[in-house]
Amino acid sequence: MSQFKPVQFYLLLSAVLLGCSFVFWPTLQSMEKIWQDCDTYTHCYLIPLISAWLLYDRRELITAM
Repeated sequence: MSQFKPVQFYLLLSAVLLGCSFVFWPTLQSMEKIWQDCDTYTHCYLIPLISAWLLYDRRELITAM
């Protein structure tokens, strides 16, 4: 199996994220509305940032898989 070049990887990742965002847009909008209106879920805005940091922090372990 050949390795992806960094540019190819980021293009593929961007395409997948864009596609998922397009498919799940109504769901994402309703989630954001709930997060905005209910104090219980205000921490949810931080979840994507924390997830991105964890992926970045463990990138060497992930690429070794």
